[in-house]
Amino acid sequence: TAKPPLEKDQAYHQGTVWPWLTGSYVDALIKVRRAQGWEDARIRAEVRGLLTPLAEFLAGPMRGVLLDPGHGGQPREGGSREECYGAISASGYMEKTANLAVSRKVHALLEKQGISTAMTRTSDSYVSLDERVSMVSRSEYRDWIFVSIHFNRSMTKQKATNIKAKYRNPRGFEIYIVPPAGGRSSEGRRGYATVNYTRSANRSLAECLESRLDAVPGLENRGIKQAWFSVLRGSPMPAVLIEGGFMSNPEEGKLIESENYQWTLASAIVAGISDYRARHATLARK
Repeated sequence: TAKPPLEKDQAYHQGTVWPWLTGSYVDALIKVRRAQGWEDARIRAEVRGLLTPLAEFLAGPMRGVLLDPGHGGQPREGGSREECYGAISASGYMEKTANLAVSRKVHALLEKQGISTAMTRTSDSYVSLDERVSMVSRSEYRDWIFVSIHFNRSMTKQKATNIKAKYRNPRGFEIYIVPPAGGRSSEGRRGYATVNYTRSANRSLAECLESRLDAVPGLENRGIKQAWFSVLRGSPMPAVLIEGGFMSNPEEGKLIESENYQWTLASAIVAGISDYRARHATLARK
């Protein structure tokens, strides 16, 4: 039976096909699990695990990329400087600047390939986490993917004005995806609600990006990790957050400032997105 377009859109943005696919099998499964004493949260997780692959298939081929340059702008009165500036290299180069520079390059390369692209910010402006999450839920971005671009630091906390801070020297990239509902992050954190149930697509996108970034000379691979970042758990579309290197590492921090290196990272990210697009299109045809 054909499903009304509005209902299909609603199903996608809830990240599940619950609104229109609750057949006898699912009903029977719920009854059995309740009889076995399972808690509702555990039952929901199992059912979503069964239905998520179908929800992803119904989402159709990847039609665009929403880029999210992290941080940005100037702190408002009483606001956090770190929220706006992000990490800061020993030379004073700010993460917010690097995020925007690489995102613009990714945007330009994607447009050359004819891939629809948008950005959560296009200038040095402040965009709150709530505003970013609101953006990813817009119906115009249905069948898109979300790629948030950041750079890292080694310290748990950093005063954004203290550019002479003594840094330790880890280096390399990390890619984050949201944990499964009720699951734990790589740091062991648990308990956040999420509207993102495209788990296999998140992982697939992260793997494609990891493979391409891993090929960048001298860029260490710190792996795919899980985190309850607001922009990931609030995204109904396949979503990743890239930490492209450590601003706090003296050598890597200098590289991140380099225009040529930014183009190298951007090219790797675009190649990873293209790989994901091709893989997703192949699966949709099967």
